[in-house]
Amino acid sequence: MNYFSPGYYEVRRMVLRAVHRWRLRAAEKHLAKAETELGLLGWQQADFDEKTQRQVDKIMNFEREQARLTNESATVGRTIGELTTLREQTRRTYQEKRTPLDAQLEMHRANLAKFDADLARAEDELPALERRLAQLERELRESNKLYSEMLGRETQSREQRDELGRVRERITSLPHEISDAHTRTSRLRAEFEARRKTRAKEEERAEALARDVRQLDDAHRHEDDELAEAIKTREREKQRLEKEHDALEKEKVNPYREIGQVLADSNVAPMNQPQSLEVVRDRRFRKHELEYEIAKSLRESDLADRTLIHHSLMLWAAIILAFLLILGALFQR
Repeated sequence: MNYFSPGYYEVRRMVLRAVHRWRLRAAEKHLAKAETELGLLGWQQADFDEKTQRQVDKIMNFEREQARLTNESATVGRTIGELTTLREQTRRTYQEKRTPLDAQLEMHRANLAKFDADLARAEDELPALERRLAQLERELRESNKLYSEMLGRETQSREQRDELGRVRERITSLPHEISDAHTRTSRLRAEFEARRKTRAKEEERAEALARDVRQLDDAHRHEDDELAEAIKTREREKQRLEKEHDALEKEKVNPYREIGQVLADSNVAPMNQPQSLEVVRDRRFRKHELEYEIAKSLRESDLADRTLIHHSLMLWAAIILAFLLILGALFQR
């Protein structure tokens, strides 16, 4: 008795059944698609029984609802476009208002920087002038004292008389220098105070302009956020409507398929594409063919001797295991 064949043929039948089942699933999908397409093409071209007519009515209700959703989605889409255009217009208007304000603000900042430089320079010059004035006044006091001492001498040499003349000339010129230093110091102080007040006014104008810019920014940000939120809300609404439309489209598949099955059973082909009926017939024949092959294989397995198949499979497993062990030993050398 051949102990090898039963196991081999059983494994072969199992593999072929797996392949046929895989092909059957694909054939069922193709058949469902063909029947759905046949129903889609011919659902308005025949009179149906009451059960099938309910599917036709269901499709008509779906299409009416889809038309409503499409119109509503289009309306929401137009609203989104209008809001987007309005948002762009508000942005342009904001920019048109903001640009001159930025230029004015930049001018005020430049003026403040110039005032700060002038005030810093005046702050550096004023102490120097005050030190020079104090030095001249001290020199005048010392010169007057020296001149009095030199005049009190009973006898004077020529050099002393020349020195006395120089001190007298210095005493004569010092009041003019002191007066000039006083004038320059007073003028610098007046200019410093005037610039300080002018800078304060310039700073007030700059701060007021900065407040205007902030108010403009806040108003634009608030308006832009409102428009953006309105656009997002309507975009979500549009997505919801489109999802409902797509869901209805999927719901139409089963009615279309049931109508297509009735048309195929009744041998009714659509007038515009009659070949779609032949496609359904081919898909059905292929499905029945695969089901027959699977059933035939199962019957052959049922008729076979299960004990003999079991022994054959054990023998094949032992041979394969021995082969793997020998192969492993050869590779380990």
